Amino acid sequence: SYAEWGDVWLSEGFATFSEQLFADRFHGPAAARTVRAQTISRVTNDPCGMLYVNDTSRSDSLFDGRRVYAKGAGVVTMLRDLAPHDSLFFTGLRTYQQLYGNGHARTSDIKAIMEHYYSMNLDTFFNQWIYGRGYPVYTTTWNQKGSKVIVKLVQAQSCPAHTGHFTTPIEVQLRTASGDTTIRLYNTADTQLFTFTWFPAVTSVVLNPNSITVCKQNGNVRKDTSLVALTGNMLKRSELKVFPNPSKNHWQIDQLPEETALVLTDNNGRTVWQGTSSKGSTTIPGERLPTGNYFLKMTDNSGSESIQLVRW
Repeated sequence: SYAEWGDVWLSEGFATFSEQLFADRFHGPAAARTVRAQTISRVTNDPCGMLYVNDTSRSDSLFDGRRVYAKGAGVVTMLRDLAPHDSLFFTGLRTYQQLYGNGHARTSDIKAIMEHYYSMNLDTFFNQWIYGRGYPVYTTTWNQKGSKVIVKLVQAQSCPAHTGHFTTPIEVQLRTASGDTTIRLYNTADTQLFTFTWFPAVTSVVLNPNSITVCKQNGNVRKDTSLVALTGNMLKRSELKVFPNPSKNHWQIDQLPEETALVLTDNNGRTVWQGTSSKGSTTIPGERLPTGNYFLKMTDNSGSESIQLVRW
């Protein structure tokens, strides 16, 4: 149980989160996604809701359905999503249960356990989502020029008087006639432009398609033909070749200008490798990386571009 009433989300939020686990186990991923979407809808009906309960004198504050139950479930979903491997999230929960199952836990206790297993600092996450108010509100636009897809995110905050920018992963799905792909972005600024190499013709873009991040879309995601990718020499090279992709061991890039700065990041925005391109072909090592999606940022004096690499 929780050590103080303000930490009530540790029981009620995690219990509500388990509803999607049940839905996924017995009804499938689509059912779990529906549960998450319904949870987000409840959270976003309270623009200035805060998960941690400061006013513990009133039962309606302690057991607020939108703030403690729904937002608690949404925050646990995002905490799970931050895990470098999904198994680490559940390993952390088992440790948490073993240490505090017959005692009293505080928010700082679950934070310390997850920081240990994730090998990352979670100050920003907890300050934003447990002790902060509201959620991000996105205006999303996109365009495609040849093999370049540009996605622009403009973030506002639902409770701007009390909360600043939410630094957070966010997924976008590119839909095409030949199939869809979901790309994980790391939103670090209120206005941010992302450019990808993607050859199929995009018909539409969906923000947060799996209902992972607690957020709201401002209006519809729309195509904006005024969005143009940087047009430096590197970014105009449609002959850039990356193979194999997906890969089990490494990726090779051909036709990349020499001395291009390369930074490979994981889904949480953490740098897992960096280097510079060689003349002719450049090898990006991946044999020691966990399976999953990665992003390679390529930067030279003409600008930057990111491409998705998949390790399987």
